Amino acid sequence: MAVLAGSTAPSKDRAPRERLVSKVLVWVPASRPRGARSKRNIIGDEQVSREGRDPRDNGWCKIGLPAILFPLIIMMSPALADDSRDLGVVRADGRELSNRLLVAGNSEAKTGAPSLALGRESRRDDVERIKAFCIDFNWGPSGFAPPGMYTNASARKHLAWYRAMGVNTIQTFCVSCPGYAWYHSEAAPAQPGMQGEFLKEITELGHAAGMRVMGYFCIGANAYWSATRPEWSHPMPDCIAIPFTTEYLDYLGKVIPEAVKRTGIDGFMIDWVFNASHFYPNKTYRWLDCEKTMHQELFGEPFPGDEAMNGERVNEFNRRALDRCWERIRTTAKSAKPDCIIWLSCYDLQHPQVAGSRMLREVDWVMNEHPDPAKLDLARKAVGPNVKLIQCICGWGDQHNAAAIAGDPRFRDIGLYGFARPDEKTTLPPEDGSGNARNIAAMRKAFNGGK
Repeated sequence: MAVLAGSTAPSKDRAPRERLVSKVLVWVPASRPRGARSKRNIIGDEQVSREGRDPRDNGWCKIGLPAILFPLIIMMSPALADDSRDLGVVRADGRELSNRLLVAGNSEAKTGAPSLALGRESRRDDVERIKAFCIDFNWGPSGFAPPGMYTNASARKHLAWYRAMGVNTIQTFCVSCPGYAWYHSEAAPAQPGMQGEFLKEITELGHAAGMRVMGYFCIGANAYWSATRPEWSHPMPDCIAIPFTTEYLDYLGKVIPEAVKRTGIDGFMIDWVFNASHFYPNKTYRWLDCEKTMHQELFGEPFPGDEAMNGERVNEFNRRALDRCWERIRTTAKSAKPDCIIWLSCYDLQHPQVAGSRMLREVDWVMNEHPDPAKLDLARKAVGPNVKLIQCICGWGDQHNAAAIAGDPRFRDIGLYGFARPDEKTTLPPEDGSGNARNIAAMRKAFNGGK
């Protein structure tokens, strides 16, 4: 079934966006091709006009109903098709119900349904708890995964695993920590041996299944960047090692919009968003020439020398570097896709670089990776009013306790997320009795309604 919202003409004293819906037009298939799935799409009449489509040309008939019955139609719609997750009513800007009704629908040509597949970014995020998982390609048996590991991954097999898990959000990779892209990129080297384009394929499959699909960038580490540009990186493998130089920001400014536009993802996670300068208190550092140049750019004055760079000055240097990096990430992402979801993952939301930052106020989603949800509570007052909060409940083995948090009513208003390193052969998380495996089982039960 498809539904169109028709509107009365705006009166002289009413702005066009304040028009009232006076009627609802329901399109039902006069004849449904055998084996075809029915799809539900709620689209504005103006959108249909621009597309030049007339559903009557494809065997659909129209039934006019009073607009007051629209809530009943919405309640009935899931029962009239195969997958109730295809339905979601949002405003034209993707936020809430309004006079022009849009849906993140998913149509197939064989059904002939009047439709506009507007993408999962148009779903109403506020009516459904985020239930997300990541099969983690970042890590191998010891450190970052070597290039080419996991490239035998099948997008279809991964989708089947995610569906059985009960997630509504898949998090996978644009560029993983080793520095290689999981799609055909011109800004980053592609994963050697990759068959097809994993990110693009799983995005298409995930959208068809009614799921949101998110990519990933590790901002503070990129093994390929560090290996090929040692002068712009600290020699610290598998660690936060990259200062946010203008050269690195230029790289992010190319690869982020490229991934968003080429693959159709709904957004992406940013991880390890810390400027690397003197980041680890237990490691020995020297100031790189590129960092001295950054000081001139960030403070408008020459680098003052090692002795002058005390703890307070280093913190201010890093905060300014992070703020500049965040501005580049946000600007390029939103320019490529205005409703692109930017998802911050952070294991220490109270870190001096992060606490009180613009990034924490402006990012769309904020996730506490640390096993202690109290750290997320501390960040509630620091985030922006529209930020969605997420707690990681799987990934650190026994340090996470998925069952306890998923079943705790205190956290019913936050999203849930987990990640796990896959088996090298199957590229799926192993069921090996480990802490991650137990947490995955608890998440699967919670995500599927306790079944």
